[in-house]
Amino acid sequence: MFESQDDVSTSSEDEEFDELMCTAYEEIDDEFNDLHKAVVPGLAPAQPEAKIVDRVFNKPIFWKTGQKLRIGFLGGTPWQKGEVKKYAPEWTIYANLDFEFVDNEPYDITIDFKPGRSFSLLGTESHKRARASPPQASMNLGWVKKTTKVQRYRSTILHEFGHALGRTHEHQNELRLRYDDANNIVGSWVIPKIYAAYAKKGWSQQRVNTNLLAYCKGQLLTDHNFDRDSIMVYAFPEEFFEGGEAIVRKHELSYYDKGAMFVRYPGRDTQSLPKDFAWQSLTVQPINGVPFISTRFYVSIPPIN
Repeated sequence: MFESQDDVSTSSEDEEFDELMCTAYEEIDDEFNDLHKAVVPGLAPAQPEAKIVDRVFNKPIFWKTGQKLRIGFLGGTPWQKGEVKKYAPEWTIYANLDFEFVDNEPYDITIDFKPGRSFSLLGTESHKRARASPPQASMNLGWVKKTTKVQRYRSTILHEFGHALGRTHEHQNELRLRYDDANNIVGSWVIPKIYAAYAKKGWSQQRVNTNLLAYCKGQLLTDHNFDRDSIMVYAFPEEFFEGGEAIVRKHELSYYDKGAMFVRYPGRDTQSLPKDFAWQSLTVQPINGVPFISTRFYVSIPPIN
């Protein structure tokens, strides 16, 4: 699954989650400074539990353009539900999709708020849980709570809904080791330090491989230079990279985040978009007869004052 960087859970559900690793992400519950402290100086190379295997998506995982997604809550307080309803629809400014929060089946996306873990299934794979009998959570927002800063849980909501709309982790972009959007070289991983830091947070090496180190390939929006400003990238200390710079946590949708949705789910009126929204080029290519948006574009044009 696609996990959030803020997950510290060692839940008994892990075995079940492992079955969904190809379609979901989760996030470790950890701020940048904590990961920095977790780095072990002079650590000897560690032996991985499993080979780092690229995650290849051979079937479309995107919703139908113009679709109204039925979103249901399986738990949570009125306040928690209200915060999700307030912040998640920001994606629909750019994506030609609509969110309908409903109380009855069928659901497209199902949300719970169990403490200690945030995750989301990827795109239409949400149906694996949302349309189970009984429905299970396709997304969990474990730290949407009043003791968490608004900026923090808002970014988590945006991050997990990014997965639910088909976005993978930006740090798993296979172009990550080439250049970022400012044409700066991005350093390669220092894998032993990464394993050691995340082990302190309860993550196995396989889990790290799935959510950090494996490249995501296939019918995905990953054909672009690495975007270190994406809401879909983790925060990493500089010690995790050979000659690279630290990546800090992001709390807003980047230009590329917006552009990817606008291109993948076309149809939004450009007049309704923010004035600082622009891109330089794009192509549309068929893959196995299926139209596919190739996002060889970037949206790094400075904001218009």
